[in-house]
Amino acid sequence: MRVIVGGGAAAAFVGSGARAEKIRTYNYKDNRVTDHRLKMNFELTSFLDGDIETAVQSCATMEQKELLEELAESAGAPAR
Repeated sequence: MRVIVGGGAAAAFVGSGARAEKIRTYNYKDNRVTDHRLKMNFELTSFLDGDIETAVQSCATMEQKELLEELAESAGAPAR
C-alpha cells in the first residue's frame, strides 16, 4: 500500500522527472517505514506518532557527510 501526502504538490511534478528518487515507503502490513535514502527501517506506528528523532538525526548526519565530501572535493583533497 502506498500513501501519498500532499498530493497537490506531488502532482505538479508528475511527468517532469523530478520525483524519480524514492524517499520513503510506508508498509502498513509489516508495520514498517523504509527510508530509502538512509537505507533504514523504522516502526510505522512509532514513526506516525512522531517518534522520528532517529530518522532526523540520520538525515542530518548524511547531509553533513555529503557537504564535507563536496567541500573536500572542491578543495582538491582526495575522496575517502
